[in-house]
Amino acid sequence: MKEPSHLSFAGLWALRESYFSYALSSFWLGTMWIGIHNEWQYVKSISGSTLWTNLVMLFWASFFPYTTKIVSANFDNKTVQIMYGF
Repeated sequence: MKEPSHLSFAGLWALRESYFSYALSSFWLGTMWIGIHNEWQYVKSISGSTLWTNLVMLFWASFFPYTTKIVSANFDNKTVQIMYGF
């Protein structure tokens, strides 16, 4: 996230789209984390294919900081919003 140009309410308000994007990304990552926790709490053993599937999911999750930066800089761009949603 960018730092405010000046430390005041107006400076923070100017970055509201960046803060919103960050909060939304945190929500999605947290939802994924809770989902995995709930699904795996009763698992007795994990297969290799499960590990590879999780690795692929982690790869896609690693794009969250990248897409968050792009969407916060171009908040009203529909193409960027679709990319972020995907």
